[in-house]
Amino acid sequence: MENRTGPPPPPKTPEPRLRAVDLKKSFGSKVVLDGISFSVAPGESLVIVGPSGTGKSVLLKHLIGLVRPDSGKVFVAGEDLWALSHVERTRVRKKFGMSFQEGALFDSMSVFDNIAFPLRRSGRPASSFRAGCAAASASRARSRMSRRSCSSTSRTRG
Repeated sequence: MENRTGPPPPPKTPEPRLRAVDLKKSFGSKVVLDGISFSVAPGESLVIVGPSGTGKSVLLKHLIGLVRPDSGKVFVAGEDLWALSHVERTRVRKKFGMSFQEGALFDSMSVFDNIAFPLRRSGRPASSFRAGCAAASASRARSRMSRRSCSSTSRTRG
């Protein structure tokens, strides 16, 4: 015989796979993220849309731990991204994949660093991929562009 004193507890809500809490980010006097909060439950999809220059890419870079917020928190599967060590944050980043629109690169990195990015994420020592990146960078850039930032490179495309 079962001894119950009330209704059964409600079903447990699953931990969000991704959660942003009051994210804020500014670059100089330009406020880009101003208190963004949301969560994505298991099985849900999230679409981020908006005009150019409104912070979509900055938000994505926060969500995968490439940019640290001025304030606020990012949780991936319940783990506070910026409370983790660099090694632990790298482990969490491996849960993500990104595809850039029209082959865009990280504007805050040189072309070489963009090419080296996935190799660095793999945990390989820099010495094992420096020559390969230099060759790829040379074939991709064909000039001094490998030493320029991607933002200045994209401005010269027209």
